[in-house]
Amino acid sequence: MTAPYGSSTSPISDPYPTPPTPAYSMHSLSSIRPRKEPTATNSVIQSALVHLLFWAVVIVYAVACPFTKVEESFNVQAIHDIVRFGISREALSNYDHQVFPGVVPRTFIGALLLSPFVRLYVVILKSFVSNDILAVRLAVATVGCLATSFFLSGVAKALGQSTAINAAFLLLTAFHYNYYLSRPLPNT
Repeated sequence: MTAPYGSSTSPISDPYPTPPTPAYSMHSLSSIRPRKEPTATNSVIQSALVHLLFWAVVIVYAVACPFTKVEESFNVQAIHDIVRFGISREALSNYDHQVFPGVVPRTFIGALLLSPFVRLYVVILKSFVSNDILAVRLAVATVGCLATSFFLSGVAKALGQSTAINAAFLLLTAFHYNYYLSRPLPNT
């Protein structure tokens, strides 16, 4: 039978000596104040500012880079047809997809879901800009930023507000994420 840790039953020295007592005690640590977490109001304000900053960066990319890629043009054309001609049997004859039918299956559903947001932006931007592609990009950016905000809210709940803010700033520095967040690509 062996003796418990730190005690010895034989006069021979114990191979496992008792650890030394630390120079401080738990009572001396009580004077250290814990880190103060932000209040709920500060947390909401910080979160709103981060989300607005994120949306502003995405909008800058949408406005500063007006050109489209080939893959993007299929979705833009489908959105244009839905917004301009509507969704009726008579309108289908005016759709550009009647001439180029190969892209309809993979682009029409997303364009159909996005077109109400685009129509809203077309009405809002009508007096400022005559370019409808900007309305498409703003609508896609809004949906993408809302999805990112939802993700960051989940990070804040699971890991804390400071981690969510750090994740947001990490995403803000990722050029490709912000650039493609306003592009109506099939994989976006």
